[in-house]
Amino acid sequence: MSKLKYKIAVLMIICNYCSSIWAQSITEIGCTGDVVNYTFKDDSLNILYVSCVTYNSDGSNSTSIQKWDGTIWEEIASIINGEVKSMIKLNGNLIIAGSFIGIDGNIINNIAEWNDTSWNALGINGLGNAGCAINSLCMINGTLLAGGDFGKDPVNNLFKWNGSSWLPFQQYVNGKVLSLCNFNDTLYLCGDIEYIDTLKIHGIARYSDSSWTNLSDCFAGNVFNMITFDGKLYFSGLFGCINDNPSGIIASYDGSVITGLGERVRAFITAMHVFDDKLYIGGEFLDTLGESAQKIAAWDGAAWREIDFSFVNISQIMSISHFGSSIIVAGRIKDENNSVRKIVEYNQE
Repeated sequence: MSKLKYKIAVLMIICNYCSSIWAQSITEIGCTGDVVNYTFKDDSLNILYVSCVTYNSDGSNSTSIQKWDGTIWEEIASIINGEVKSMIKLNGNLIIAGSFIGIDGNIINNIAEWNDTSWNALGINGLGNAGCAINSLCMINGTLLAGGDFGKDPVNNLFKWNGSSWLPFQQYVNGKVLSLCNFNDTLYLCGDIEYIDTLKIHGIARYSDSSWTNLSDCFAGNVFNMITFDGKLYFSGLFGCINDNPSGIIASYDGSVITGLGERVRAFITAMHVFDDKLYIGGEFLDTLGESAQKIAAWDGAAWREIDFSFVNISQIMSISHFGSSIIVAGRIKDENNSVRKIVEYNQE
């Protein structure tokens, strides 16, 4: 894999609507590597897992999976020329997925299981081959699903795990799956999806009663991420429409109605996380003068508030998580002395 690429190529909608700014204090969390591109909090064990990337002089990179218990960092995996894009728990074990072909010298394609002692492929050597990618994992009614870009013919980019092997999930999904989400025990997927079988898809599809439906024609394939919060499904991306459905960077869906959040502004959201009765979003925000900055805003269900980042220089937010009562922010971060801060902890004062 080449260097991690997060395309910030489009101007969208953002934070004129942030009602106030929260002052915060910052603490660095000292994992190794150059940049943290993914974080996952295991609340049952109170462990934070991170994917930390190191860039090599020859253009290659290596990824280290590390865990933090609040005091000590421990490396649990080494991946050469690979990227981790999703983590989840299955039967008490950690599952990691992304685009890779080996862990700790063993052949494992794109998805692996950690039993707290060793790594094993989930399936025969994993799922997919070199060049494939798993972008999202999701549990639906006790079944693990994996969505991504597998490049097969006929195209199928959604699979389910039956406990011993991977099987295509019902119909063929034609197009890159970027995110899967369980909302009210119903499967939703989003991404650059063209068709599911013969059904035309515009950004988000819902699977219910053994059939797929297109959620709305307004999204035009440009929905990048989904998350549930406060009894609703939230999704971010580039939305069309204004009258029939909202235009913006983020919207919610209560099972029947889609609602846009905030006024028209411009931004690109790269991270979403729910914690402490708030939805946090992070990405590149542009103000009314067209100046851009990496920021985080929190939605409490009624209003947006911006978190103060003035004491650090963030060039890219890649992931948001939590630990204890603090928000964890990961990506490309430097302090006032221009020292690299890969992952930082924010405590509300």
